Amino acid sequence: MNASDLGFNAEKMKAMSTNNTIIASDEGHPRVDVWRASNEATAGYAPEQIDELRQALTGVTKYVPAVFLYDDLGSAIGDEIVDAKSYYLARKECELLDRHNEDIARLTVSPLVVELGSGSGKKNAGLLRSVQQQHSALYYMPNDINEKLMYEGAQVFADMLPGARIRCLAGTFEQAIQEVVHATEIPKLFMLLGSTISQLDDFSLLRFWRSQVSKGDQILIAFDLVKDPEIVKAAYSNSETQRHSANALMSLNRSFAGDFDPNAFEFVVRYHSELSRNETHQRSLKDQVVRLEALGLEAHFAKGETIRTAYQRKFVLDDVTAQTEAIGLFPIARFTDEQDWYALVLFEAG
Repeated sequence: MNASDLGFNAEKMKAMSTNNTIIASDEGHPRVDVWRASNEATAGYAPEQIDELRQALTGVTKYVPAVFLYDDLGSAIGDEIVDAKSYYLARKECELLDRHNEDIARLTVSPLVVELGSGSGKKNAGLLRSVQQQHSALYYMPNDINEKLMYEGAQVFADMLPGARIRCLAGTFEQAIQEVVHATEIPKLFMLLGSTISQLDDFSLLRFWRSQVSKGDQILIAFDLVKDPEIVKAAYSNSETQRHSANALMSLNRSFAGDFDPNAFEFVVRYHSELSRNETHQRSLKDQVVRLEALGLEAHFAKGETIRTAYQRKFVLDDVTAQTEAIGLFPIARFTDEQDWYALVLFEAG
């Protein structure tokens, strides 16, 4: 089965390809290309992202919006975190994917797989191979805001999955969802792995997804489950996470001519039991004013004040099911590890 067999609307695909650049077409490789969302942007960020950053740095509770964590260096460090000894999440996800990739593939409705927030996607080869075998074809569309890391992963998959077609979607989750939905009416399998859902405030992304897709489309989501807070805190108390947290400030320096001093902050990990949420922070060691010259912005820090660089929600599956069913996502299969620390849930749009 080739791309045309998947039922893509030719005119819509042509429009979708307006900003495409071929990034890999070596002899013997499947064609791999990249679609880029077009925005009026500052330093590569959309206006609404800049607006959120302004509010986040000048509000009472300061934080770095997640989109600013994943510049090239931040994405590279994030890829290192999954290999940290204390970081059980990646091990549990790989364990579940390895054990159940064929079970999941048998339940999938389509050879078209769209992975939201894919990063390098390096954990997913087994599942993608099983989908390809199940449907005798694979059209893989990874999505990430970091095009470089996504592209490097696509090159690996080009070698590992002969006959697959790969189109990278460089942009936000919402932009990727809209482009795919507008390009084809065939059933689609979306994936949101890596406990990415834990970094989102609520299920608004899932509400948006349901508003765009058709009945019967599917999404596979990874959830890190509620457990002993000390186990959770330990997962993020490593040098890789510390570097990732510090880089959140340095990425703002690089993007917006900022003067965050990494030596004027220290790394802090906190767990909020009432919110079932872990947080990483940088705590100011003195009273200071930080400037982002490109934005004409000043952020004032008192000694001891923190800026949150990331958070990670933890879930109870029964609560998840109640919330997702209310927005039209119905679980058709779920897989958990032996300790009930982590789960993969396959949902279908009802």
